[in-house]
Amino acid sequence: MKELDSRLYIPREKGTPGPTSRGEDSDYSRVVGLVAAAMFIALVLLGPIMTVRQAGEADSFGGLRQFGYLLALGLAGYSLRSKRLGWKSFVIPIPIMILMGWCWISVIWAIDTDASVRRVFLTSTVILTVFWLVRAVDYERLLTTIRIALAILLVVNFLTVLFDPSTGIQINADVGSTGVFWRGIMSHKNFAGPTCALTIILFLFDATKIDWRIRAATIFGSAIFLINSISKTSMGMLGAGIIAAYILKKFAGRRRVFLIVGLIFLIFCFYVATTASPELVTQFINDPKKFTGRGLIWLALVRYSADHPMLGAGFESFWNINAESPIYQYGMGFTQLVTEGHMGYLDLLVTLGYPGLILVVIAMVAWPLARLFATATAVIEQAGLVCAILVFAIGQNFTESTMLERDNIVGVFMLVAIAILYTLPMGMSARSSNSKDAARDVLRTMQKRRRRTIPV
Repeated sequence: MKELDSRLYIPREKGTPGPTSRGEDSDYSRVVGLVAAAMFIALVLLGPIMTVRQAGEADSFGGLRQFGYLLALGLAGYSLRSKRLGWKSFVIPIPIMILMGWCWISVIWAIDTDASVRRVFLTSTVILTVFWLVRAVDYERLLTTIRIALAILLVVNFLTVLFDPSTGIQINADVGSTGVFWRGIMSHKNFAGPTCALTIILFLFDATKIDWRIRAATIFGSAIFLINSISKTSMGMLGAGIIAAYILKKFAGRRRVFLIVGLIFLIFCFYVATTASPELVTQFINDPKKFTGRGLIWLALVRYSADHPMLGAGFESFWNINAESPIYQYGMGFTQLVTEGHMGYLDLLVTLGYPGLILVVIAMVAWPLARLFATATAVIEQAGLVCAILVFAIGQNFTESTMLERDNIVGVFMLVAIAILYTLPMGMSARSSNSKDAARDVLRTMQKRRRRTIPV
């Protein structure tokens, strides 16, 4: 009987060493990797509590949180080093490296240099930890750790709503939003909603090894919580992610590319159509209830980007920098009280300029999608999971700012999906019913990749 090798995704006989047995990690290093993964995921999921609840400072990077992330990075590096895979295993993909280089360079002209340095350091720490963990901890164990953490968080959120409604239920969340919103222990519905959507994706795709009753209960519970969080964007993008994953799994070749790119293009057109029309823009400006006031926020960001098109304000140096924030000059009314632009692409434009935004689109959207379309069909289940997360995150950033937003939950899961994608073999354009042929093709692809000096 055959099983799937956890790192190369190549069928092998039980009890026999795989083709990379020289690099197998010891039991100790494997435990260290799992501890690092559990610590890192816990810090990410508890981030909303550790930041929002600290008065006045929305991105506190000190104390336990700082120590925890650095410790997780160190443990991940130790576990990866124990695999003896060489220095190349520590190198993150070139597009991500170039993007992070621009983020660090932007610190030079940042409005608030101190805040920018702290935030780019945390973002870099998170990115390194994600890529090292994905390589240090095998695929199944890493996903199991993430799923357990998400399931526990879901139960805690339900208990908080039931037994501590003053904490678990949010009333009149934002400008233009009226009603009751479930948030659990996550401080805001905009954290709870996306987390529930991601939980559904993680338990829906590539999760056949989990008992179907556990899967069904978790998906149903997450759906109930998501609906009661009234996170509209998360609901819509969850549907888009599921459809995209289905397309990836059922279609091959150009049809797959055309349908998925078309789906993302339709999402983009929807947001353009709701903002580009002069009449609708006027409605957004005059009525803060339209898109819960996002129109006014976006208008301020557009004005700033028009004045600073190339360099921007510096990485994460626009919001939450006290009186120096440009929002006090370019915004009006309630927009001076918000802490993000509620559109990831616009937020990155005003902080990194057009060069930075182009690098973001290439490294976080275009390049990963190109690799996704070329993923070997032998690992189509893993690719389906990655596809659902990517499409969800790409679409969600049209109304929320989560991409490269330090340790934001959606942003981190997007990085995890991209990191997993870089471990999947590529090169098979058609399905093969012959497992030996499929294994041979995958092994040949992986051998070619090992000859490269730097992963691309």
